[in-house]
Amino acid sequence: MRKTPTGAGRSAVEAVEAIPDAADRARIAEHVADEMERIRLEALGEAAKNMTLRQIGTDLLGGVSPQRADQIIKNARRGNTSTAAYAFRDMTDDSTHGPWDALPEGAFSEGMLLFNPVSPSPFAGHTLTVRYGPWASGVNVYALHVHNIGADGGALVRDTMELHRILFPVR
Repeated sequence: MRKTPTGAGRSAVEAVEAIPDAADRARIAEHVADEMERIRLEALGEAAKNMTLRQIGTDLLGGVSPQRADQIIKNARRGNTSTAAYAFRDMTDDSTHGPWDALPEGAFSEGMLLFNPVSPSPFAGHTLTVRYGPWASGVNVYALHVHNIGADGGALVRDTMELHRILFPVR
């Protein structure tokens, strides 16, 4: 269940909604979302000092299990949510999408993805070279199955919210 923000949270949402230019509104909303995720993770880490995992899962995380709450808290304390896909190169036209150079050489992995999603996407049916690595905030719950370049098998890698919006733009 999604809760409606109140007080200062509602004021922040209204301020972003009031930005007249759609592109500016989208950029600022992206930045605010990343900052809010950082704040949320810090707050969860602090809340863990005074609440049980069951309470955190039920009251703060929308009903997740105590085990999942524990995993989220541990990630928050590490300051790193997970490994995430953050950019890709579309092999159809060699264009890059997302912050391609965000991580230095050696800090990321690359994998191939034949992208055939159930939901509509402008990249459906394309082969993508996906970059993934440690990402601190804005990681999505959705996962991509990426086949590692130069390695056997594949990896199930969550994508960043930014990358997800590129793969599945709102119409």
